Amino acid sequence: MSRLPAMQALRAFDAAARLSSLSRAAESLHLTHGAVSHQIKGLEADLGVRLVTRAGRGIRLTEEGERFAARVRAALDQLAAAVREVTDQSNPHRIRVSVVPSFAARWLLPRIGRFIAAHPDIDLDVRAQLTLVDFQRDDVDFGVRHGTGNWPGVIAESMFEETYFPVCSPRLARGKLPSRPADLARHVLLRGDGEP
Repeated sequence: MSRLPAMQALRAFDAAARLSSLSRAAESLHLTHGAVSHQIKGLEADLGVRLVTRAGRGIRLTEEGERFAARVRAALDQLAAAVREVTDQSNPHRIRVSVVPSFAARWLLPRIGRFIAAHPDIDLDVRAQLTLVDFQRDDVDFGVRHGTGNWPGVIAESMFEETYFPVCSPRLARGKLPSRPADLARHVLLRGDGEP
């Protein structure tokens, strides 16, 4: 009878297969790139088959890797469902929320005390993380993210409208600040990821 691979190795392989990247897999699992690579190499050695190959800056699954990834994904989904079923029965008032760290720090935490005081029967579990939530796999009920809300397979509700405005140092151009919007075209604009 063959030995079952370690759960950590299966999770590392699943994340790498879903994200096509060892670095993104490592980030989603809060591990180092080297740890994920080591887990997958160990899994390949245990199974005696090559599961991934390098593809530019990412990875590509081999034919065997594709088949194995589908089975691993299904098994992890079943395990996650079993965990949810047990925990929901033991505490039906638990709500698990995933938010980006900046939203947690600047908006949610200043208000959380009032929510808990108003709803003492609810067990609120807040997880601050940058990675997107997979509601089929992750043990999360709600997610708060920045974006257009055009995410397949989820129901998205807008919480806030954003206001954009330019800011600059008063020392810019020796104090000669832009006076018209068209003047901004002559300056370097800084943007965050995903901003227009």
